[in-house]
Amino acid sequence: MATLPPISPHARVLALVERTVGEWAANDRTMLAGAMPEHISDPIPLYRVDLDALKEAGDELPVHQQGWRTLLIAPVGGARAADVRGVDSELSFARLASGPGIDAMLAAAQEAEAAAAVDAKQEIRLIESDALKVAALWVHGEKSFVRPYLGLRPDHYSEGRFRAVLAERLKQIEAQYRPDEYGEPVGV
Repeated sequence: MATLPPISPHARVLALVERTVGEWAANDRTMLAGAMPEHISDPIPLYRVDLDALKEAGDELPVHQQGWRTLLIAPVGGARAADVRGVDSELSFARLASGPGIDAMLAAAQEAEAAAAVDAKQEIRLIESDALKVAALWVHGEKSFVRPYLGLRPDHYSEGRFRAVLAERLKQIEAQYRPDEYGEPVGV
């Protein structure tokens, strides 16, 4: 008997998103009325910023992959994002989101494509940091760049410049919220 190769995370992520969205639609037709996806994008790696590593010197972005995001494009217009926690194993559905942040992410991706900034050898990734209030499209490859879509000027940053901007923002936030004698944050 032949052994089957393991299912790639991409296929497992897509199957989980399709199953979850399908279950929600079956249980509550009004929740997703007119918004059932006509197209589901390939999963995009979703990274979080390691704040402790950001404090250290270095050129590389201090990020780690925490999951995947797929875009659900509806026939009536608009997009939603489905986030899945986990990288290779133990995948779980995290959330379904829509709104200005998702629209800004989609616009940044379309802008990068239109500018021919993304070729077949580059990979689109996403970087988010709730603590720093930043989200960005990370085009990783031979000609890497980061294009923020929330929290920073929407410009093309080198990885080093983006890291420096994040490190400076972290310093500003920490300066505002110094702990008191009990370890509780005191700030503006």
